[in-house]
Amino acid sequence: MARKTLYLIDGNGLFYRAYYAMGDLSNSRGMPTGAVYGFATSLRKLIEDRAPDYLAVAFDRPEPTFRHKQMAEYKAHREPMPDDLAEQIPWVKDLVAAFRIPVFELAGYEADDILATLAQAGEDKGLDVYLVARDKDLMQLVTDRVKVLYMDRKEMTEFDSKAVEAKYGVPPKAIPELLALMGDSTDGYAGVPGIGPKKAQQLIREYGTVENLLNKVDLVRSVADKNRLKDHAEEARQSLNMAVLDAAVPLEIEFADMALEEPDYEKLEAIYREMEFRNLLVNLPRQGKTADFPECAQVQNAGDWEAFEKELSQSPCLGLAFFETEKALTLALAPAKKSPVLVSLGPDPGLDRKFRGFWEKTEAVIVGFDLKDLGLCLKRRGAAWAGQGFDIQLGAYLLDPSRSQYPLDELVLEHLDEKVSWDPKAKDPAEICASLGEKAAVLLRLEKPIRAKLEENNLKDLYEQVEAPLIEVLRRMEETGITVDADYLKRFAGELDAELEKTTRRIYKMAGEEFNLNSPKQLAHILFEVLGLPVIKRGKTGPSTDVEVLQTLSFQHDLPQLLLGYREVAKLKSTYVDALPRLISPVTGRVHSSLNQTVTATGRLSSSNPNLQNIPVRTELGRRIRGAFVAPKRDWVLLSADYSQIELRILAHLSGDKELSRSFKEGLDVHTYTASLIYESKMEDVDRQMRAVAKTVNFGIAYGMKAFGLAKDLGIEVADAEAFIQAYFKRYPGVKHYMDAEVEKARSKGYVTTLLNRRRYIPDIKAKNPSIRQFAERTAINTPVQGSAADLIKVAMLEVSRYLGEEAPEGALLLQVHDELVLEMPKKSADKIGLKVKEIMETVLKLDVPVEVSLKVGSNWLEMQALT
Repeated sequence: MARKTLYLIDGNGLFYRAYYAMGDLSNSRGMPTGAVYGFATSLRKLIEDRAPDYLAVAFDRPEPTFRHKQMAEYKAHREPMPDDLAEQIPWVKDLVAAFRIPVFELAGYEADDILATLAQAGEDKGLDVYLVARDKDLMQLVTDRVKVLYMDRKEMTEFDSKAVEAKYGVPPKAIPELLALMGDSTDGYAGVPGIGPKKAQQLIREYGTVENLLNKVDLVRSVADKNRLKDHAEEARQSLNMAVLDAAVPLEIEFADMALEEPDYEKLEAIYREMEFRNLLVNLPRQGKTADFPECAQVQNAGDWEAFEKELSQSPCLGLAFFETEKALTLALAPAKKSPVLVSLGPDPGLDRKFRGFWEKTEAVIVGFDLKDLGLCLKRRGAAWAGQGFDIQLGAYLLDPSRSQYPLDELVLEHLDEKVSWDPKAKDPAEICASLGEKAAVLLRLEKPIRAKLEENNLKDLYEQVEAPLIEVLRRMEETGITVDADYLKRFAGELDAELEKTTRRIYKMAGEEFNLNSPKQLAHILFEVLGLPVIKRGKTGPSTDVEVLQTLSFQHDLPQLLLGYREVAKLKSTYVDALPRLISPVTGRVHSSLNQTVTATGRLSSSNPNLQNIPVRTELGRRIRGAFVAPKRDWVLLSADYSQIELRILAHLSGDKELSRSFKEGLDVHTYTASLIYESKMEDVDRQMRAVAKTVNFGIAYGMKAFGLAKDLGIEVADAEAFIQAYFKRYPGVKHYMDAEVEKARSKGYVTTLLNRRRYIPDIKAKNPSIRQFAERTAINTPVQGSAADLIKVAMLEVSRYLGEEAPEGALLLQVHDELVLEMPKKSADKIGLKVKEIMETVLKLDVPVEVSLKVGSNWLEMQALT
């Protein structure tokens, strides 16, 4: 029969581990939450994975302990607890109480001593004891019945007696003797200066204890060690006193109180809601809160469909959930207050025809999750709906664009205060299809609260006039795709292979030997041992060889620069040149990138499979990737319509700065003009280097860059960068006023907005950690600029798409990349379509400064000529 288990948690250790593992989490009000979240998830995982019979947590108290009284330097050099961590202590203790786990703490004693006492009591009771900790001091407690679960940042490692001796070179009971010699800088006792871990292990293995060693010190072979031990004998004895844990702390121990029981879910829910831990809330048991949904009516053939078609046709609103596999598309349609209807399209062509006819004539509002993908699924089946839709995912995104995902189960809990009955992590198709009816029904119910919150937050117009109409535009763009020349990429791949081979040979020659260029360990050997270059920084496994290190070392040797070039070419080849041909559809001969509306916090669109937003343009090799994107026919062209310096123009509009606005109103080169102001020179005297500096300053300021970042970008001293920034603000005072006002707005309201009232919450704007707060301030400055640029190009896409549909159906919108739209059309239509697109893009939103769009046309995206 298995023995019962007692798990004892070092509360302070787990608290610190959670804080550093989770990073700078905070809720929407700026309250730091990372330590609480990490503590909660660790507790839950421990309970689920280990199922302890007894469980307790020990915390340190703020009062001095007996060790402080014996040694004034004890822990004196420890950094004080960060303010944002200290703020979370009461919440963690409330969390432990909500889990109904007893807490042991006692003035005058450390948590380690309390854990030692509880471990001894558990062992005496015949329990298997596990100490959950990250303190090597506790390794001394390991016995046949006591083990340590050592916490590093990501996992826990179990230490028994053999594991302790393997790691520290001595058995568990000798750990205090080891620490007495080598000292502990964290706790502030020195041990014996000059005796490190290796020597300490050797001496303890040979002499057993510190006292025996000191008594037989004349037998020590090393004269230096002998003198050190004689000179610092008292420090060794005092350090031993510090290291030995007290297992006799006067505690009232009742094991019945430590027996694991169900948490107080009501209290846990209150904490999770306050902290905004959505995924933890979803996993809480919630009795009586799960809605009861009737089973779906199954539609197997065209005859079954007719029985439900009239009922569905008369419903003004339908919730719809869908699931597509290679063989079938399964949809659940849920009318209000009626059973959902489950339709599987696939083997029965008659049902496909009947369903397609319903879909094309229905005027019901379709409430779904990701309507763009639904539209693509339907189009592949030859159907498209004529009615309206409301996209729950898109609405949730506008309400909180900083979230990484919008799981439906979390939205149900957040907006309906209910727990779903389906398994959100289910992967089995049959299980997923079985849940579609409930999903369709909750989607229908989510419409009202999400619409209400959009209106409450002044986001209704943005949703209805921009984001919702854009769904169909993006669907058509994805369906159209763009033609890719596979032969061009094949030839380019050959060139890159030759370049990589050439660079590899040069690197081998320079290194004097061959090695694996992709192995950080082998590269470190070459750089720091063979070539003798200085170590810039270290990682967990040794000297770092990351990009920043190679860039620094390239000033001292040519090999790091060659390696940077090798990495750039290798990444270009694997990411695009080799990958793009595999993504060409055998049916269309085109690449169909996915365009995502709900990914970026600023409102910008993103793309995936492939990510066409990240095609490099700063290097010649990178730009050549664009040559693979071609017009579909001989007499056709691609047209590029690119906003010129749009973010700086928006900054001029938002700030109202007279000088910055003047540069655009008078058609001046804004970077040359800025250079003339900050260098106090005439525009005609501004050289290329001065303009380049001004360009970096212009865009850096728009992104809220501080002196340190500017100095790094320009390769100058921080003081010089600060002087540039101050000169900039002196010439453009309106920009400085705008930046200060946006930061203050974020601080007072908790969010900033764009030209079309797109909202982004900045919870860290009140963070006590300076680096976190400064990043939040930069975000507050940049978001209205970048987000307004996103607003502008989205409205332009709508108007361009509308124009093409009504007046130029021969043209098609293919891509949106940053501030650029790419279209295809017959060559004979390029002038007409191009000039109209330019007119639309320049006038679709009125700014206080002129908006300019440059047009280029060509047979491919690389080789394009200006269209004037």
